[in-house]
Amino acid sequence: MSELLKEAKISRRNAKATLTRAGKTLRHTLHVQRPAEEVKQSLTKLQEAYEKLITKHEELTKLIEDDAEFETEEAWLADCQEAFMNFEIEGKKHLDEAAKQVSKENITNSQPSASDAHNENNSDQNENNNVNLEQVLADNALSVSTGSQPVTTGGEGIGTNYDAAWEYLDSIYGYPRVVSDTVMQDIVKFRAVNSDEDGRFCELVHLVKRSYNTLKEVGLPNDMDNSHMLSIIEKKMCVDDRKVWSRDLEKDKKTASLHGLMTWMNVEMKSRMRASAPLRTSTKHSINHLKQFQGGEDQFSNHRCWLCKTSSHWVDQCPKFSSLNHDQRLQCAREHHACYSCLKRASRNHRMSNCSRRKQCMEKENGVQCVHFHHPLYRNGSQRADVTSVTTDQEALLPVISVNIDGENNLYKRGNVLLDSGAQLSLIRQETAETLGLEGDNISITLTKVGGEEEEISTKVYKIQVSPPDSNKRFVIKAEETNGSIRSSNDSERECYRLQCIFDMEELIRVTAWVLWLKNNLMAKIKPGNEARKANQAPLTPEELEQSRIYWIKHTQTSLEERVKKNEFKMLTPFVDADGIIRVRGRVDNAVVSYETKHPVLLPYSHRVSRLITEEAHRCGHSGIATTAAKTRRMYWIIRVHDIAKAVKFKCVVSSNE
Repeated sequence: MSELLKEAKISRRNAKATLTRAGKTLRHTLHVQRPAEEVKQSLTKLQEAYEKLITKHEELTKLIEDDAEFETEEAWLADCQEAFMNFEIEGKKHLDEAAKQVSKENITNSQPSASDAHNENNSDQNENNNVNLEQVLADNALSVSTGSQPVTTGGEGIGTNYDAAWEYLDSIYGYPRVVSDTVMQDIVKFRAVNSDEDGRFCELVHLVKRSYNTLKEVGLPNDMDNSHMLSIIEKKMCVDDRKVWSRDLEKDKKTASLHGLMTWMNVEMKSRMRASAPLRTSTKHSINHLKQFQGGEDQFSNHRCWLCKTSSHWVDQCPKFSSLNHDQRLQCAREHHACYSCLKRASRNHRMSNCSRRKQCMEKENGVQCVHFHHPLYRNGSQRADVTSVTTDQEALLPVISVNIDGENNLYKRGNVLLDSGAQLSLIRQETAETLGLEGDNISITLTKVGGEEEEISTKVYKIQVSPPDSNKRFVIKAEETNGSIRSSNDSERECYRLQCIFDMEELIRVTAWVLWLKNNLMAKIKPGNEARKANQAPLTPEELEQSRIYWIKHTQTSLEERVKKNEFKMLTPFVDADGIIRVRGRVDNAVVSYETKHPVLLPYSHRVSRLITEEAHRCGHSGIATTAAKTRRMYWIIRVHDIAKAVKFKCVVSSNE
């Protein structure tokens, strides 16, 4: 991204230099009083240079995400625009004076004299041509002002005077009321914006701002700053934008006004521009020493990460590269011929000495900055984790460091600390706290486990001082006590089913049904009194599939039991049916519908099963958010189902291509 931004700035700088040279050429042409034709050519070149500068500036602003930097670049362009307008005004003023001088000379030459009596016919013809030219210009100007209607310019009215025609135009369009009516009509004629037309929303914002500034210049800002025009502008927005605008007013408890609406529209436009701007360019840059072969084991391609041979992440974000120590990173970079400054593949024309991203390392040791120009990952730090976070298909490794844990009466213990960036609290073993003689406060915490299951436990919280083994620095952290026995009751079953790897609710139910069938057969062999199903019988029965569905519903509702007891869902009036499933009541008890439609199953928001049910409802027609939520609530009352349906719709490939 920085390379593209740098190239855009260089291109704009060259365009600015071209504009400056064109302006100096025009000013020099005016200073030496060159003919009007040369002045016109210089003015044309100046205008072309300014248009090119505008194009380069727009290409640069598309790459800028920071609002403050965007406003700075716009102020820079405003200065360039002011300089261009000064050059343009000087050139046009010179051309107007030259035209007037030519007109006076033609009038003088058209008067007959004794010395040039033989040119009388030619002079009369020139005078007639001048009069006809003025009449044509006046007719054209008046025809535009009167809607292309024929206008008689001879004998009465303004006659054939060109200046009078322009005075007539100024008298009409210079009247503020006419300007106000024209601006109002532009807004009224603007077609309403649809929900997916972000470009036309930006056009509406610019139209409103431009119209209000115009009315301020003519002294009639109140013609637009009123409730009538405010309602017209609101009707031009889509339904979703009007809802967001009304919520913003309710949130800040403000009254609707034109200035508030313009401010909100400006912020909304900038946010949409940032959201639609690409984070990285999709253009593929070829590297000379990377070649592609159509077959064979040695296949080379332009991957972002040359260590993992993938384009899903860059080398500085690679977990495998980060897990290596200092010497291993250097050895890996040498083997893959990587640049020590940017970690990208080096080449004949790309090495550390001429790398465009070469900069001094910002790391400091004992208050002194590193003098080398390497990447921060090549920094040979004195403290590092034994293992960094690495995730594979089978297991996950987390960093472990050794620290001294201080206790009471100058006691301390050397221990290992497991760093988990995804955890929301710190834990300490009960035996460690007792050994160090720590005293803590009694608290009650709620733990959310894998699968969305919640468990409330009573424990203690300690303030612990830890320090590195080879340093005097001390750090104070808060940690909750645990005896190491926190474990879900369904951990073994979860390991078997691997719920996070299932992407279809029907597949989950069928797999679970086969597992339960196998469990029943094994239990039947242990206890011969139970009836066992033979392996060569028919496929799964509907009763077995229903038992599998009920199993996952009960498993999903485990995290809701405590919340139901606390009356968190009082408005839904939940109850437990004969199968032990939590359902909700409604106002359709007497309706002629099924029992599951009258009393849908209550499910939590964060569980994987809720997501699978919503995805299954969305796949039946790939409908919108409201329709997907309605299909889901025919049998299940999922908390915040609209948020899940929205996430499912935006990630659906079929819906995004429609």
